[in-house]
Amino acid sequence: MSEKGRSAGPKLTLQGKQVTLDEFKDALALVAYGRTRSESLKRGVCVCCGRTVEGKRLSEEDVREYNISALCPQCFEEQFGGEV
Repeated sequence: MSEKGRSAGPKLTLQGKQVTLDEFKDALALVAYGRTRSESLKRGVCVCCGRTVEGKRLSEEDVREYNISALCPQCFEEQFGGEV
């Protein structure tokens, strides 16, 4: 489950440095969970709990959310308390 064809997108400023949105998401995930979002997506694991997501039966919505946040459905539920 990788990010297909994503562009670098607009630049944001993080601690005085220009970064892409994906770099910003990685920095945020590293602080919050101890691992980056992009590495979790590459490895097919949840950024929060580290459990394997690849090969699991996920709904289209779960797959879409995983590709955005790198959170498995269980961790997404715990983080956001239901549907957002």
